[in-house]
Amino acid sequence: MLDQTDRQILTLLQANSRLKIKDMAEAVHLTAPAVTARLQKMEEQGVIQRYTVELNRHQTGCMVHVLVLVTLTEGNHQSYKDYVSRFAYHVDRHYRIAGNGCYHLEMYFEKIEDLSHFLDGLERYASYQVSTVVNFIAFDD
Repeated sequence: MLDQTDRQILTLLQANSRLKIKDMAEAVHLTAPAVTARLQKMEEQGVIQRYTVELNRHQTGCMVHVLVLVTLTEGNHQSYKDYVSRFAYHVDRHYRIAGNGCYHLEMYFEKIEDLSHFLDGLERYASYQVSTVVNFIAFDD
């Protein structure tokens, strides 16, 4: 179970995964070894699964941002997943969902033609609905 200090550490990491242990310790009023021990415990428990980079996709040239709701036309999930994995660079998030549809993809493409190419192949496995993202809305804490 996470306590308030663990949550503070996680919030700091989510804002900047490169934050130095010393700075985290100062922010949560602990020693650096105490913060290190908490981080190791959260890693062992699977709370922290990996440290990663959040890309600014527009800076990488991927200007087409879409959400794709996928409904499989056959029960073959593996063939679908194999197909999507060929476009892993374009996939930001990929969820198996309950309710309307089977999967939900958040994807980025450089050109609309690249999206069209992906959708042409997807038709072999599923029907889909595409929504274009206009902008991201951030909520301040």
